[in-house]
Amino acid sequence: MNKMNLPPPFHDTNQGTKRSRDVMEEDELSDEEQLKLQKRKLRKLARRMKKKSDLVVEHKVKPSGNILQLSRVDASQNEIAVNISKEPIPSQSLQIFEIEQPKRNSHLDNCITLEELENNRMPTEEIIKIKYFTKYEPGEPSNKLYIKNLASDVTEEDMQYIYGRYFPSKTIMQENMKIKLLKKGRLKGQCFITFPNRPLAKKALQETHGYILHEKPMVISFGRTDK
Repeated sequence: MNKMNLPPPFHDTNQGTKRSRDVMEEDELSDEEQLKLQKRKLRKLARRMKKKSDLVVEHKVKPSGNILQLSRVDASQNEIAVNISKEPIPSQSLQIFEIEQPKRNSHLDNCITLEELENNRMPTEEIIKIKYFTKYEPGEPSNKLYIKNLASDVTEEDMQYIYGRYFPSKTIMQENMKIKLLKKGRLKGQCFITFPNRPLAKKALQETHGYILHEKPMVISFGRTDK
């Protein structure tokens, strides 16, 4: 008889399932303590995911006295979804999920950004010092912009690059925005941009007036609408 309760000398210590010290300690915790432990793990997981994805990650925990179980990550909403489980889950079953970056809008990638506009604009106070624009006024709001002082090498693609940002896709832009760029005659260096409504045209004027395109500031006012 093994009175000292020692393991047999030929016992295979590799047999059976080995549990880590952490898991054994978790089994000895009360339901409330296990719930707190799982909450801490979820918060730690959220912080790690936030660092990897550079997205705002939120996790919502509802107190219920049960054990929280991580079920999925909703990449579109940037949230960690959890399920309530009656049984505790071992720490090694928690997995790290990578949140996929939302798909970029390829159309907007090909348009100017607001930051670029703001960093390369001439203020109205400077524009009115130019000989031909001393009496500049934006005029009465309409759905059409009248753009003057354009360089001779400006193209319709330049206009699409600047004003396409006000539409969610290239198709919608082509269907709802009209560009009339004047390249010849005494009106050359001018352009008319027609928007589907006045609020959008007003926003575009406020953000693009004075933008320096091909080394010349665009002078923009509201155009007359067709009656």
